[in-house]
Amino acid sequence: NAAGASGDLATYKTTYSDSAVFHDNLNKLSLSQNLEMLEQFKKTGLSFSVEYGALWETINNKADEKGVSNYVLGYLTTTFKKGDKSLKVAQFQVDAVKDGKIVEEWIVYDPSGLAAFMK
Repeated sequence: NAAGASGDLATYKTTYSDSAVFHDNLNKLSLSQNLEMLEQFKKTGLSFSVEYGALWETINNKADEKGVSNYVLGYLTTTFKKGDKSLKVAQFQVDAVKDGKIVEEWIVYDPSGLAAFMK
């Protein structure tokens, strides 16, 4: 999240497997689609920062059908900024981690204010 927020998309990309799947409010995205979304933020002059309220890791004794046994979960607040305006969005994020890379990510948040904010 820190690399994505700072605009360091090269580093951001290295934290994910090449075949990572994102579930952005249940909209399924590939890694390249997720990177395109972050690029779109930059093009519209939107920046963001992330603050964690709670962050923890769950390590299951048995891997799931995809070979994942590690999950990182977090409650966070993302603050979007554009010019002198800002918007805080509460999120819940879950990352499935395998071999040190995020292979699947779920992010749930209320997008209602974000679309209007990006205009």
